[in-house]
Amino acid sequence: MSKRISFATKRIATGRIAIRRIVVAVAALLAVATLSVDAGAWQLTPEQREELRKKVEDQLKEKPKTPLSGEQMKKLMEQLREKTDPQIGSRRETSSRRSGGSTGPFRKMNTAVLAAFRDVVSPIRSSTVTVLADGKDASLGAIVGESGWILTKSSEIKGKITCRLSDGRELAARVIGVHDDTDLAMLKIDAKGLPAVAWEMEKPQVGDWVATSGASDVPASVGVVGVLPRGVVAPRGILGIGLEQGDGGALVREVMPNSGASKAGMKVGDTVLSVNGKIAKTHEELIAIVARYAPGDTLTLVVRRDGKEITVKATLGSRPTDGRSNLQNMMGGPLSGRRSNFAEIIQHDSVLRPNQCGGPLVNLDGKVVGINIARAGRVESYAIPAAVITTLIADLQSGRLMPPPPIAEYEKELAEALASLRKSEASVREAKEKLDKVVDDAQEALKDVESARKATQKAVENAQAALEKAKADAEAARNAAGE
Repeated sequence: MSKRISFATKRIATGRIAIRRIVVAVAALLAVATLSVDAGAWQLTPEQREELRKKVEDQLKEKPKTPLSGEQMKKLMEQLREKTDPQIGSRRETSSRRSGGSTGPFRKMNTAVLAAFRDVVSPIRSSTVTVLADGKDASLGAIVGESGWILTKSSEIKGKITCRLSDGRELAARVIGVHDDTDLAMLKIDAKGLPAVAWEMEKPQVGDWVATSGASDVPASVGVVGVLPRGVVAPRGILGIGLEQGDGGALVREVMPNSGASKAGMKVGDTVLSVNGKIAKTHEELIAIVARYAPGDTLTLVVRRDGKEITVKATLGSRPTDGRSNLQNMMGGPLSGRRSNFAEIIQHDSVLRPNQCGGPLVNLDGKVVGINIARAGRVESYAIPAAVITTLIADLQSGRLMPPPPIAEYEKELAEALASLRKSEASVREAKEKLDKVVDDAQEALKDVESARKATQKAVENAQAALEKAKADAEAARNAAGE
């Protein structure tokens, strides 16, 4: 009997989840379909749109015993994707562009569509934070530990870091760990009892809806998973030098015009000893180190020139590419600086700004399937899967992945130390000069004292001699008087 009750309970729970997904999908379909008829015809007020959404929910809840079949749900989702996904409805999108209508991914950014997913992000809203760098919104973040642990996108946070919680509090944060391969950073704030995200280990499938939790009660964006989880290879940055093996490093035998190396002032005959603190004993090692960085990255190189070590900063360039495709990607808005070289990502077509990356990506059950990590194209955003992230959290919290201070800070500390040393040397020289003068004066004084001592001794000797003579004369006088 208990097994039957348990089985029935599971069936009811599964049915509720299915109904919830249908509610969201139908509400979104109604909003998107209305928008697609005529971009200017959507004149409902927010209250009317909310009333429509609730009406759809109520209609579905009235018939819990007759849920849609798997085939019906599949057909519904296909229709929904056709209305919103530019990759599936490319012909319709092209026609819409020609007629002046709005296109798929941007219809999904309409407030009516976003409002349909309010309940999806509601469970995760209090676990989403805004990360600020030097007072400006830099990224979103996800609370992953109740005692103040926050995960975010590493490359977007520079300077003084603070976190704005869903309750409005702004707290100072410090970086505890950075995982370069995923571009994730672990922050720590002084707080307790925070709501951590609930992870979903099962990866979303192609065609699944996903939503990005943001700073309000509606999603920052919604989208559809476009491809199966995959890796993204980074385009290699180009330094612009020809190399051969030199003495203790890579010898520069050629500097390409207008390259990053040329603009940094590198010269033929320079020997590159290290890059961003990583020692390169051979030219092969130098090539391998530079290959880890993408175009636009700035590298700090220690170079030996004419027997002296100097530091230069060079920004990597890129190989010639199709400018048209780059322009098309940029037309959808700014892209993330770091948007490649990930071992595994979930690709979806949500329209995100770079400062909306770093936060939770949720499925229709409100569970976190990943952390958004990059806006990579007009209809292409990436998220690191939850299954990957959960294996990294302990190491990120341990402090073992603490990032080293930037080279600029080392250089600043070294410059300050050298300045202090020079100042100390000047003080020592001044003190020595004063001491030498004191010693010289003391030696002169000693000479004067010695001369005075000798004179005094001579005077004493003369006085004693005179006294002895006077005594002798007096004695002689007495003797003469006695006779």
